[in-house]
Amino acid sequence: MNANFDLRDRIFDVAEANRRMVHTARKVGCSAKFAGPGGTIVGTYDDEAQYVALCEGMSNIGCTTVTPTVVSV
Repeated sequence: MNANFDLRDRIFDVAEANRRMVHTARKVGCSAKFAGPGGTIVGTYDDEAQYVALCEGMSNIGCTTVTPTVVSV
């Protein structure tokens, strides 16, 4: 996941606001990359403490964190 974003960041002019979201997630140990053309990221975290730190970091830069509910069909 991190390698995917790093490659995109090298070959494409990523907006600073979008780069800030990814780097904010990485600062607390999460992996992160864009979920599409920009403005939204997707990532992984290891435990609830890391998730709390992620939410706090994202809130500090004006972003909202959402945890999806996965349902099997």
